Amino acid sequence: MLQPGDRAPEFQVRQLEGGELFQLEAELQKGPVLLIFAKESCPTCCFAVPLMDRLAAHSTGSSGQVLLVLQEMPFMAREFVEDLAIGSPTAVDERPYPVSDAYGISFVPSAFYIRPGAVIEKAAESFDRDGLEQMFEALARANGRPPKAFTDFDPDTPSFRPG
Repeated sequence: MLQPGDRAPEFQVRQLEGGELFQLEAELQKGPVLLIFAKESCPTCCFAVPLMDRLAAHSTGSSGQVLLVLQEMPFMAREFVEDLAIGSPTAVDERPYPVSDAYGISFVPSAFYIRPGAVIEKAAESFDRDGLEQMFEALARANGRPPKAFTDFDPDTPSFRPG
């Protein structure tokens, strides 16, 4: 898995809803990107993605955003998003998972906070509450918003859950 200080590989994917093209380089010109990789068949993802989506709704704006990348076929990704009521922009990374492979993903969820200039500033594997909260805090601050924590939405959020 890529680490802080590594250069984020460029990629482009179509978003699940509307088919809009997401191109990392273009999006980084607007501000930081929090890239989250997940999969429908991962119990930790089913737990964590809705929590991350709540923080994303609070933290994103015109100066920084979240992209959820699902390692799925499009019909399964749509089902996942609908079943969990996910509102964050979502894209699909189909087999052979070129985007996931470029980032060295071994476990999901995995997340990367990428700052303009395509440098990975923070990375987290599995559900690492502190690591993920630091990413959402940085994103909220980039958008001029006060940070929130997972425990603001669920006071019983564990500090770690393996992916």
